[in-house]
Amino acid sequence: MAPLPFLGSLRLSIVRTAPEPLCRLLMAASGLLVLELDPPDFTIAPSAITPLLLGYLAFAAWLFAREVRGRPPLAHAAWADLAWCLSLTAVSGGTSSVLFFFLLLPIMSHAFRDGYSAGWTMTWVTTVGFLAVGLPSSPGGILFEFNRAVIRPLTLLILGYMIAREGGVQIGARKRLSLLARIDTVANPRFGVDRTLLNAAEQLRAAYGVRECLIVLQHADSGESILARAAAERPATETLPAAAAAPLLALPQEALVVHSPRGQLCVGASSEAVLPHCQGLGDLLETPAFASVPMSHGGRPEGRIFLTGDVLPPFDEAELKFLAEAGMHLAHIVEKVDLLDRLASLAAERERRRMAHDLHDRAIQPYLGLQLGLEAALRRPECPPALADELRGLQQLAHQSADELRGMLDGRSAEGAGDNILRDSIARLTKEYRDHFSIELACDCPPGFKVNDRLAVDLVGLISEGLSNIRRHTASRWARLSLQGDDGILRLALTNERPPWGGTDFVPKSIRNRARELGGDARVDHGTATETTVRVHIPL
Repeated sequence: MAPLPFLGSLRLSIVRTAPEPLCRLLMAASGLLVLELDPPDFTIAPSAITPLLLGYLAFAAWLFAREVRGRPPLAHAAWADLAWCLSLTAVSGGTSSVLFFFLLLPIMSHAFRDGYSAGWTMTWVTTVGFLAVGLPSSPGGILFEFNRAVIRPLTLLILGYMIAREGGVQIGARKRLSLLARIDTVANPRFGVDRTLLNAAEQLRAAYGVRECLIVLQHADSGESILARAAAERPATETLPAAAAAPLLALPQEALVVHSPRGQLCVGASSEAVLPHCQGLGDLLETPAFASVPMSHGGRPEGRIFLTGDVLPPFDEAELKFLAEAGMHLAHIVEKVDLLDRLASLAAERERRRMAHDLHDRAIQPYLGLQLGLEAALRRPECPPALADELRGLQQLAHQSADELRGMLDGRSAEGAGDNILRDSIARLTKEYRDHFSIELACDCPPGFKVNDRLAVDLVGLISEGLSNIRRHTASRWARLSLQGDDGILRLALTNERPPWGGTDFVPKSIRNRARELGGDARVDHGTATETTVRVHIPL
């Protein structure tokens, strides 16, 4: 019973192996069997047939063993097959060789691994090689079979063309499925619609090998549009007003268009309705060639996808229709991400309200008691004026904190006062720590930096916790906040003054836990003698 697990794993490895190595091995073994049972009568080197076939069988077994062990296939295995097969053709009868069909193997190898162009090229090379090697090594005189010398090259061309086309279709289908799978993979509701569109644009740009991919998505409610631009230099997203997005959405919604100096292709709409817009779009996109398909879901127009470059890959009607299907698939994903984002935001808001209700008696009531106690202390006649000023400051802080807790209880988000939650919250924290704790907060944030609302709320929590640690565990009178987002990573750095004697190393566990919940991490940098920096990295 011991060998059974080994045999089971070997069978599974064979099943997962590509058909080419197994086909090579079976052809070599069958050729050896046929020539041993019925050797050819007229060959230029009959004694060399068996050694060559044994060598080819060993070569096929070695390649098959590599595939079974999971090693990558050899890059030039098809050319080695061609050399072996031409040698076998030469010693086994030339154009009359019974091993003629071995020559289909290098064609299959190239076609099913590299596509139509490689398979068709190998077809011509194999045909020319067959004639160049087979004619001189064929039996002469009355033994020369003219019919096979004519039919077999034509057979190679016809079968090679069919194999190359089938290989191209299979590789194209695999690439398309892989592209759709990658678009699905990068769709993460936590990152929001902007990041989903940008990731999808990058996947499309890489899949088609173009210079730039743009996705324009229109908001039905506001009339504004999101523009995701994936380029090799600096991918980015921006919000376009309706007037700025209108030229990009001027094409008929059903039109699938390819515009290039070599010619135009229009599917789904008349050329008269499309061509007047193409030159203007080319000038607007600053490109001589572009392909564009709509993004639609449920029959509703959503936006358009543009692939731009100096030279586009060959687009036919089938490829344009697939790109349009990918756009429809992406529109469905965006709708799902937007819905999940709204549901998650709603769930988070309800959870905050529930926590506010739970903490009502434990938080607001003690603050009210603190205010009453401070008011009573201020009313005492023996309270000195200096102490009274400090007590009034504490009373004001307690009153403000109680108001914030009441706002949370009533469902009013303190962070959501403005359009940009992150910037408004940082401004509020700056004022609060300057007025009540004498800590000056400086913020270094690049212009136009913006994240979605859910991530902004999480970042505000991280920043608040970091400032609270500075206030409670250090004597620093200043703090410096830095926010940067590049290469798909958001980098947050909060720096404060380190005392001359070095202080005690402090590991912010709460900040690290918050960062890890967002898929990132946090660490403390004690690189200089005068500063301590908490660095947080979060994937966007």
